[in-house]
Amino acid sequence: MNRRKAPSVLIYSDDTTRRDIEEALGKLKVETTPASSFAAVGERLKEGFVNVAIIDASNGPSKLPEALSGIKSASPATEIILLVPGGKPAVPQAAENLAYAVIEKPLNKKFLYTLTSKALEKQSLSTTGTAPKGAPETAKITGGSPLLSASVNSLNSAVTITDMNLKITYVNPAHVRTFGYSPEELMGKKNSVLYPVDDPSGVSGKIYEALLMVGWEGERLALRKDGSAFQAYEKTSVIKDAAGKQVGIVSIIDDITSRKRLQQALKESEERYRSFVETARSAIIAIDSDGKIILFNPAAEKIFGYSADEIINSEFGSLFPPEQKDALRLELGKGSGVTAIRGTTAELTGLNKQGEEFPVDVSFSTCR
Repeated sequence: MNRRKAPSVLIYSDDTTRRDIEEALGKLKVETTPASSFAAVGERLKEGFVNVAIIDASNGPSKLPEALSGIKSASPATEIILLVPGGKPAVPQAAENLAYAVIEKPLNKKFLYTLTSKALEKQSLSTTGTAPKGAPETAKITGGSPLLSASVNSLNSAVTITDMNLKITYVNPAHVRTFGYSPEELMGKKNSVLYPVDDPSGVSGKIYEALLMVGWEGERLALRKDGSAFQAYEKTSVIKDAAGKQVGIVSIIDDITSRKRLQQALKESEERYRSFVETARSAIIAIDSDGKIILFNPAAEKIFGYSADEIINSEFGSLFPPEQKDALRLELGKGSGVTAIRGTTAELTGLNKQGEEFPVDVSFSTCR
């Protein structure tokens, strides 16, 4: 019986990075071959099929898209994993489109192991007849039951489905409304077209690494067809087939621009209110429906002699002499609760912490 040949991985990098790559792929049982130059990469491809080529862009070549195109021309089925320096300008889009995946350095060994494993799984599907060669990996998902398709199509949230190489295979009608692209414009393109390339958070790489392990959700910037950016909330998870293999990625995206604006406006309103209360020269006191004090500003502390900590949760009536209770109850409404406060001003007598009485004008109003 012939032993099946181990998958081959070609590594074009410096010696230090090559050793890191070999260590990362140690448990995959692959045959690794180093290439000291891009010419050596071409020579190796002439010798026989290479499953995966790991190319470190830090070492060149100067015309990266052309070089990667040469690899694909020589061996169309070879999957390219591109390593790029972290924090540097993005690689040309043409180069990214030719790569199975792009990984920023310093190298995350676990991430590289996972991506290489997925690239080999993809080739296995293409060559064993499990799935038609060249067919979208998410065909079974997007071609599911009519009920499932109708449900996804009726969602108000934008839905993107990609293969494991982040190439778009499906978008729903809400996605068209949100981003402005027709489905035909997006099919087969990397989903990076939907996000700013200069996102300062660097969230795209973090999302992909996280979702391969456990899924991801959070806020990020997204980009419409017209070039305008918007704040989005995204939930992303991996799609698995019946055998448990990862075959695609689904993202549910909501435009939260209006919500963020409302939150900001509310925050600014609260800050203005707080500033007004804290700096007002008049005493501002808020009470709940039971007549208990819940707010006591600095001016009230000065006028009545109590600190806010001392007086909070005390009866509002404790700030007035006993003989004022009837007049106070008349203003606050029947009983001890605040059930019918009217927008009026009353001349009453206040009582400070030292037991001294003094005249006060009290304006009553409700807060809803």
